[in-house]
Amino acid sequence: MKQSQQICEEVKQSSIQVTYDLAIAKIALQIQASHKPDLDNLFIHLGPFHIMMAYFKTIGKFIMHCGLTNVMVQSNLLASGSVNGFLEGKHFNRCKRLHPLMAVGLEILHFKSFLESNNITISDQIIQEITRLRTSSISSLTIEDDELNALLQNYDIYKQKTLNGEFGKTPQFYLIYINLVHHYLTLSRSIRCGDFELFKFVLPKITNLFFICNQPNYARRTVKYSNNLLKVAETHPDLYEQFKNGFFCIQRTSKPFSKQPIDLVLEQTINADAARRLTGIIQFTNSISARQRWARSHDIRSTIISSVYKDLDLQQIQDVTAEVSNHNMKNDTKQLQKFIDEFDRFINPFSPEVPQEEVPQPTFSH
Repeated sequence: MKQSQQICEEVKQSSIQVTYDLAIAKIALQIQASHKPDLDNLFIHLGPFHIMMAYFKTIGKFIMHCGLTNVMVQSNLLASGSVNGFLEGKHFNRCKRLHPLMAVGLEILHFKSFLESNNITISDQIIQEITRLRTSSISSLTIEDDELNALLQNYDIYKQKTLNGEFGKTPQFYLIYINLVHHYLTLSRSIRCGDFELFKFVLPKITNLFFICNQPNYARRTVKYSNNLLKVAETHPDLYEQFKNGFFCIQRTSKPFSKQPIDLVLEQTINADAARRLTGIIQFTNSISARQRWARSHDIRSTIISSVYKDLDLQQIQDVTAEVSNHNMKNDTKQLQKFIDEFDRFINPFSPEVPQEEVPQPTFSH
């Protein structure tokens, strides 16, 4: 923390932001509170990457024993030996891919039940309007067809009735799961776009689940963090201007929608280098002072290495569009269809045949 203050003086700023994971942030917040006002020019972030991993764990608790993992295994979305790791949120890449995939599959089933229950047929005019929207730019993404607008409004009403439990507890449970995944997608979008207002909006919604699923450390600290974000315009006005410009995350490429959480970038760069078997610091010394010197000079060495790679034309730039490549999109579409089809072997949770008083029971620890 003193090192950060020294950097703040060198760059002639009045305050500086630092990012820690929960274990370090707890201690840092205690030190800051006990050394007022000496450390008040530091704004302490909870790492969004670690918040996401904790949130995946709470979602895993929510869907535990409800049958979704059985459908995932049967549809080859997940190996049986990976179920526990998926529910615990230990595999970030797997969770960030499979949870949205399942949420989309369940929402498709829910929308089909809406069409069937109201005897609605999708007209050619609506299909043409959807096709037009798919090829439109984001700036001109407005629905011009009245029939499609009316359909979406009726679906919103139907969705709210499902959330209120009017069609039974099982549809209500699975629609709540869909909304929980949407909260993660909103958090991810706020970081990728650098949208500070959206980030402040979704963080309390995620914190609610930490309380429900008995994760007291994240529940307590995220409430404090969210409160600090709401008051940052008063406590650190210069940082507030930076946050509005998206400077609470890191963009490593020139492509849009490619910003990443600061703690995730640290895991992928300096922490990965430190643990590397051939060149990592943890492989050749146990000296604390040597590790500190290595960490302090890491940015200089990284700059030199990057320049050499660039001059030799050996630099590999991270491709943030890999997830939307044709191959991955075809693969995801195929797996999504298998996930939806697998419910024919079990039962559609939004079907009127499901008993209204029965609900999958998630397991919470006390």
